[in-house]
Amino acid sequence: MQLQIALFGNPNSGRTSLFNLLTGATNAAGNWSGATTEILHGSFRYRGNRFIVWDMPGIYALSNLSPAELPLRHFLERQGPEMLVVNVVDSLHLERNLYLTTQLIETGVPLIVALNMTDALHRQGAYIDAASLSQTLGAPCIEISALSGWGVERLLAAILELASQRRHSQRFAGVSVRHIKNLATS
Repeated sequence: MQLQIALFGNPNSGRTSLFNLLTGATNAAGNWSGATTEILHGSFRYRGNRFIVWDMPGIYALSNLSPAELPLRHFLERQGPEMLVVNVVDSLHLERNLYLTTQLIETGVPLIVALNMTDALHRQGAYIDAASLSQTLGAPCIEISALSGWGVERLLAAILELASQRRHSQRFAGVSVRHIKNLATS
C-alpha cells in the first residue's frame, strides 16, 4: 500500500524534525518562524507500506493566508482520498496550536494529531489526556517526541489504522441498504 501524508502545524511545532526522523532527511529544523518556507517531500517504508511525506511550511491558521501561504490551502484541496494529514502540535503550547487543528478538522481531511514534545511536557510535571482530546476532536491524538522518536511507532500504527478504515469505508460508499438487502436474499 502507498500512503501520502502531509505534515501541517504551527511554526516551531516540530514538523520538520518529524519529517527528518521519518525520511532520514537532514533539512534544517530551526527555532524561528519561517524556517521551512517551501513544501518538502520525502519517502520511507514501514511494515511493507510506502509512505510519501510532505512537510508543509508552518502556519497558524488556514484562514487569512498570505499569498506565499495560499499554496497550502490549494494543496489540501487538490489531494485525493489517499492523503492523510498529520497535524503536528506543540504540546507545550496546546491551546495556541489547536486553532489550526480545528480548521483542519473543518476541511474534512482525514486527520491525526501528533502531540509533539510531550516528553518535555512530562518533565514539567504536566500531562495531556490524549484519549479525551481524541474523543473531543473526533481525531486520533498520539503523544510523540520527534527529537527522540518516542511514540512515533504508535503514530505510524495509527496512520495505518486510519488508512485501513478509510479504504474499508470507501469500498462500501454508494452501496444502498436496498442493494445490501438484495444481496442477502439472493
